[in-house]
Amino acid sequence: MILAAKKTQTMSIKEFMNGGKETNPKINRGDVKTGQEWLPLSLGMIGLPFLIESFTNIAFAAEAVPAMSTKEEVKAKVIEAFNPLIELAQGLAYPVTFIAIAGAGIMWIIGRRERAMDTLQGATIGYFVVQLAPLIMKLLTSVTTGF
Repeated sequence: MILAAKKTQTMSIKEFMNGGKETNPKINRGDVKTGQEWLPLSLGMIGLPFLIESFTNIAFAAEAVPAMSTKEEVKAKVIEAFNPLIELAQGLAYPVTFIAIAGAGIMWIIGRRERAMDTLQGATIGYFVVQLAPLIMKLLTSVTTGF
């Protein structure tokens, strides 16, 4: 009977999930680990810092703060005062330079090559000067604090 149909076997979902094994084996309470075996050790580790802290009296020295001279304070205030202006100029430098270079390109196309080269030179040099403005400011303030 090769072509005979197999009989359908029925089982509950619980039996299917357990693989047909017995679902309620007897559990020996002595074999079950509840985690309470480590409780005395963990309580001791929690209390250890409090125990150590109660026996020691730790003192730290105050942090040394170098006194700034008047010249250095003035230098820092000048740089801080001009910082928003420098950031504004640096933010506007890119779009203005782009417009100048685009205008120089148009002048080059229509045949005014000398005017285009002058505009390109001015835009490029101006862009680099604006980007180097913080460095120039620090240089000038360091030179003037020496007097």
